[in-house]
Amino acid sequence: MPSKLAEHFVRFLSEVGDLIVDPFGGWATTGRGAELNNRRWLVTERCREYLMAAAQRFAGAPGFQTSMGGFNA
Repeated sequence: MPSKLAEHFVRFLSEVGDLIVDPFGGWATTGRGAELNNRRWLVTERCREYLMAAAQRFAGAPGFQTSMGGFNA
């Protein structure tokens, strides 16, 4: 999904401070849109490779954490 589209839906369907949950997180495009628009977010993804790539977008960001065992972003 294009980043601008994810950001549009985040702004349209939620308010600042809301929690955005994406059960099919992929590369966390929705999470990035939520982050850029002051929403809290949580993503899950079945494919570990997608999550590893997505985690690189947020490595070092305040509050970022992952529950993938043995994974170091």
